Amino acid sequence: MASNFNFARRRFVWSDSYCFSKQCINAYVKSKVRSPEFINKKIRVNAIAPSYTISGLTKDFNLAISQDGSEESGEKLMHELFLKSWNGRPGTSEDMGYPLVMIGSSLFGYLSGQVIYIDFGMTGEMDYKNLLSK
Repeated sequence: MASNFNFARRRFVWSDSYCFSKQCINAYVKSKVRSPEFINKKIRVNAIAPSYTISGLTKDFNLAISQDGSEESGEKLMHELFLKSWNGRPGTSEDMGYPLVMIGSSLFGYLSGQVIYIDFGMTGEMDYKNLLSK
C-alpha cells in the first residue's frame, strides 16, 4: 500500500509541475507578443504545446512515471493516459516539427502570440467537455 501512495503522490507532484511549466510557456508567449524588443524588430512570438512525443527522453520519462520502476510500466501508463482513447500512437518529431516550419514561414506571417496545441485533438476535447460541464 505504501508504494501505491508514493506513486500517487509522485504522480500528483509531476502533474502539478508539468502543468505549471505549460502555463509558464503560455504566459511568456502572451506577455512578449507586444514587447518592444520583439515587435520593433518584427519578430513574431509563438509556441507549440506538443503531446506525448517519442524523443531521446522517452525512456527516462517512462522510467520516471513507472509504477514498478520498469520502462514498460511507464509506457503502459502513458498509453492509458494519452493514447488509448485517441489514435493509439505517440507523436513523432516530424509531427511536431512540420507545424513549427509552417508557423515560422511567411505563410503564417500574421500569426503571433499563439500557442499551437499539437495533440491530436486532446486539448480541444478537454475544452469541449469543460464547456459542457458549465
